Amino acid sequence: MKKITLILAVLLGTVGWAATLNNIYHANYGEIDRVVLVLSSDIDYSITSRPKKLKITLRETVKGTNVVDEIFNDNQVLEAWDFQIDGEDLQFIIYTDKKYVTQKTLYYKEKQHYKLVIDIFNTLDPQTYEELMSYASYNQIIKKNQVLAQKYREKAEELKKKSAKENNEQNKHTVKKEETAQEETEANQQQIPNIQNPAISGQQQPSNNQQTLNDSLLADSVESKQEVVLPETLSPESIFVQRLEAEKEKIAQESQRQQSKTNKGASLFTKIIVVIVQLLLAFFILKIVIKLIQENIGKKKKLNHIPKIKEVNYRSEAGFGDDDFKREVIEKLKLKGWKLAEIAQELELSEGEVISYLQTSREEQKGEEGQEK
Repeated sequence: MKKITLILAVLLGTVGWAATLNNIYHANYGEIDRVVLVLSSDIDYSITSRPKKLKITLRETVKGTNVVDEIFNDNQVLEAWDFQIDGEDLQFIIYTDKKYVTQKTLYYKEKQHYKLVIDIFNTLDPQTYEELMSYASYNQIIKKNQVLAQKYREKAEELKKKSAKENNEQNKHTVKKEETAQEETEANQQQIPNIQNPAISGQQQPSNNQQTLNDSLLADSVESKQEVVLPETLSPESIFVQRLEAEKEKIAQESQRQQSKTNKGASLFTKIIVVIVQLLLAFFILKIVIKLIQENIGKKKKLNHIPKIKEVNYRSEAGFGDDDFKREVIEKLKLKGWKLAEIAQELELSEGEVISYLQTSREEQKGEEGQEK
């Protein structure tokens, strides 16, 4: 069973992968941007703040296939984001368009996923019309605080009216200044004397009526030239540039759609492969476990069916050899320190018989010693 537990732990350790960053999306509210990271499981993370840079370190996390680097052109907060791998950790780096003031984070579980939310602010004290409207949208959509959103909106409208009033006064002052300059120009023109050319004195001078008519025609011509205002039209070059920009935008949008479809297809294919691999691993694990269980059961059956060997006493019923042999064995065991009871049990004799053999042995030894003398 220990072997089975060890194999299961190793195999399950290989199947139990790290957390996955499945998706990233964001929403822009002018001077505020919300970035949301969607994770497959609970993780540990840390955030490091730098000027125009935020680094979020996701512990033991890998990047999903549909998560890619991004560059933002029309965003007042974000400039780009990208990823770096640090051992088993994934680093998500956000580059901001300005030196952001602060960020707020929120981490919570939603159904089967975990979400890390990061709100990035360019200012904490909105003053301009755009900043006030950004805070109004953020509080209305994100914070669901209609009262605070309405206050920011009213303040923005007051600022807009005040700015429009100042612009009107400035325009009136400019128009009045232009009218004064025009009047001064006309007054100066009236003071210029009418000088005739002496070189044509020999020619006939026009009559007073003809001179008056010519002056009036000249004046009408000057006034008509002053009143003609050519409408603003687009040059062929500008029209071509606009069309070119429109075509580029269409191509970019189509490319983004194709890329999105490709990413979705790749993500689905990857998920299918992952599921197949998990099923195969589970099948092999189950097969190995069943095989090991069968082997253990077989071993137990074999042990249970081993026939018991009947103990047989191969010693002679007549005893442990003849008397001389018994005396010799008793003497050797006695010299080795055996007790009488142990010798009697070993030779299947009584203690009296052991003592008798010892006494007989001693008497024989004494007899032999007497003969030698």
